[in-house]
Amino acid sequence: MKTKLSLIGLSLSATIAITTSSPALADKVVKEQPNVIYILADDLGYGEVGVYGQDKILTPNIDQLAKDGLRFTQHYSGSTVCAPTRSTILEGKHTGHSTVRGNWKTGKGREQGNYPLPQDSRTIGHIFQEKGYATGIFGKWGLGGKSSTGHPAKQGFNVFSGYLDHKHAHNYYPDYIYRFGKEVELDNNVKVHGLGKKPSQDYKSYLGKEYVPDLMLEDALTFINKQKSKPFFVYYPLTIPHVALQATEESLKEYVGKFEEVGYTGKGYTPHQYPRAAHAAMVTHMDKHIGTLMAELKKLGLDDNTIVMFSSDNGPSVEGGYDNVFFDASGGLRGRKRDLYEGGIRAPLIVKWPGVVKANTVTGHISAQWDLMNTFAEITGNQGNNDSNGVSFLPTLIGESEKQPQHPHLYWEFWEGKGKQAVRMGDWKGVRLNVKKNPDAAIELYNLAQDPSEQNNIAEKHPDIIKKMKLAMQDRTPSARASWNPSSNKG
Repeated sequence: MKTKLSLIGLSLSATIAITTSSPALADKVVKEQPNVIYILADDLGYGEVGVYGQDKILTPNIDQLAKDGLRFTQHYSGSTVCAPTRSTILEGKHTGHSTVRGNWKTGKGREQGNYPLPQDSRTIGHIFQEKGYATGIFGKWGLGGKSSTGHPAKQGFNVFSGYLDHKHAHNYYPDYIYRFGKEVELDNNVKVHGLGKKPSQDYKSYLGKEYVPDLMLEDALTFINKQKSKPFFVYYPLTIPHVALQATEESLKEYVGKFEEVGYTGKGYTPHQYPRAAHAAMVTHMDKHIGTLMAELKKLGLDDNTIVMFSSDNGPSVEGGYDNVFFDASGGLRGRKRDLYEGGIRAPLIVKWPGVVKANTVTGHISAQWDLMNTFAEITGNQGNNDSNGVSFLPTLIGESEKQPQHPHLYWEFWEGKGKQAVRMGDWKGVRLNVKKNPDAAIELYNLAQDPSEQNNIAEKHPDIIKKMKLAMQDRTPSARASWNPSSNKG
């Protein structure tokens, strides 16, 4: 049986077990206008599904996706928290250039939202719309409130169901939700924040009648059925498994009693008597939804011409009673959500594309979520934005790895707390901490081929690599928000 670190280390710098294809396949892909479904889990660690080494949580449908498709071992999220990751996906830019570089709340009440994308953005939604695709988002948006320039309807999406705001999305049983763009009142009366000093310790008191993940699945299926005779793009940014711990009673039954538990009494989120079981149940519930989605595609005769991708927005959290250590959620990697070590930004990516991507294959191609814009553009015969930092990984998907362009480097910056920067350059990984206090702080250096868990800082042995890392960390433009910048831009 492979260890988790061996799963991580599969081909750090080379592509293995890749597909075979003819040179004409790329042209054929464009002509067939494949449907595309991009599924994004929320706070799901690299090691939280079976095919990436998880042995406590059942994810048979996600594992089947990998058996039917291609699994990436060197893929990265756009950031280490929610909003900037979503900005990198939509804009095709890394966080040195993206509009949104941190979580930021604006507005109050139902006008609440997050730092918005600007009016003149051209997003992945537009990439599809310009080629005749119907576009829909079902889940968490987080890039602008209902009266802002960042609303999905202004950013390339014909249809929107879900949450506009991150904090609203912490509650799986809110009092309202957007369904097909309209505010819809729900038969729920549940709070997850502001519970006072002595919240109820009965997890059932934090369950409502209408579970939003189920509603989002229903709306996504409705959209697909309506668009089945035309090409469509579904962006499916799930809220699972982000806390609060609110598993349905039916899902929870599968795991209660399987783990030793220490009840979570509630500090910022809802309490739960069975926090480990609740988290596992939520992940498995998500997996079942993916199974339902795949079954619907087959029923409609769409599975052969639909690309399905599965990933996560950042590493696992430690908030709200979630025990990421127990589940080894980072899969042997160092760090978690809000870190720029591998555990905070390494993400699963599985791509199923019948007849194009060979089943049960693995690639070590180094990629990131800001590559999606150029990949989708190439699939549809469109062009990505001129200022995109992305590199299309379509050659890897169609088996032409010898034609696959490589990134000279990947770059991240993150401004919560003391500020952090990171660079991936081939097998080398550089991490700089305390950037706000000292933009010239020392850079930690790791060789991921030899040290995938980033335990041995070898910066002193490689001054030449450190020099390159410093230059790569200048790959940024100043943000309009002062707090999303170091005090100086010196390298």
